[in-house]
Amino acid sequence: MKNHTRLNGQICPREFDWFVGMDVDTHHYAITIMNREGEKQSWTMPPKAEGLIQRLQRVCGDLTRIAAVYEAGPTGFGLFDAFVQAGIACLVVAPTSLPVSRTQDVKTNRLDSERLARWLMGGQLTGIRVPSAAYRVLRTKVANRQRLQKAVGATKNRIRAMLHQYGVPFPQIGRTAWSRARVQALRDLEVAPGLRDELDALLEELVFFQRQVQTTTRRIRAWCQQHPELSDSLRYVCSLPGVGLVVGSTLLARIGDWRGLRRVEELARFCGLTPTEHSSGDRVVRGAITPFANGSLRCVLIEAAWCAVRRDPELRAVYERLKARRGAHKAIVAVARHLSARVYAVLKERRLYEVRS
Repeated sequence: MKNHTRLNGQICPREFDWFVGMDVDTHHYAITIMNREGEKQSWTMPPKAEGLIQRLQRVCGDLTRIAAVYEAGPTGFGLFDAFVQAGIACLVVAPTSLPVSRTQDVKTNRLDSERLARWLMGGQLTGIRVPSAAYRVLRTKVANRQRLQKAVGATKNRIRAMLHQYGVPFPQIGRTAWSRARVQALRDLEVAPGLRDELDALLEELVFFQRQVQTTTRRIRAWCQQHPELSDSLRYVCSLPGVGLVVGSTLLARIGDWRGLRRVEELARFCGLTPTEHSSGDRVVRGAITPFANGSLRCVLIEAAWCAVRRDPELRAVYERLKARRGAHKAIVAVARHLSARVYAVLKERRLYEVRS
């Protein structure tokens, strides 16, 4: 039951006698328990998993006959870990996946916990795949790197904006916009009195964030090397054209345990690479790609797709064919979807990818 709950995010209500809905935050837990006879209890308590488990044992008796659920949020998965360790089946559900009632005009923590318990008893909830500890740490490291990378971009924009404000042209030296030669040219640039200090401060800030990005990247690599499963999975996905350490670690951090992948379409849908569809009868209407997905994962896959079309003849043929009919933007999204299917294949089959000439 533990592995089934962790990987598939589902429970069978017939196997349980008590159903626990929990609305959790950093200050308190709002708890509602109910059984098949309609008996119900609700209370609020401090956010202590051990105290909650002890109370559930006093009220319900056998912990293995309890199913519990709470919404994913900033409190993380500590409560899930404590419940699973105690033998309680627990689901963590995405708030966007909950049933919606159009007549709901009152919302409180107690009512939210009651609705969760009732939906759980009715078998209406599907939980997310809770990552193991190694994947959670990797996810945190990847998120920190993304935050630092955004800080690098923001600092570059501030430098450009300040030069533009004072009418100073950006140096055109070197092949790339932020090469070492251009950064050095910015240090030697003649600017208005008093502006030199501000420009130097922004350049130092840029160098600091760039070094932090490099340090975090090394920590990501080291963390993956410490865990054989992560190391193998990273090696498999990095064998794909266009996928390196950054893209590969981002994929693994968001996908989590590869054993939870059930269908190839599931990964593309999770990355937001499947089109929306509004069809009725014989009329089929497909629209833009769905916005309800992981945006950062979609971005890194599309970036990888641009590299892949230069290295993989098969993907390049797909891109050129679709580009002629639908344009470059839609063509590269389609290539990214093909790439997600290959990610699924190498992870599930545990093998390296070989480019076909």
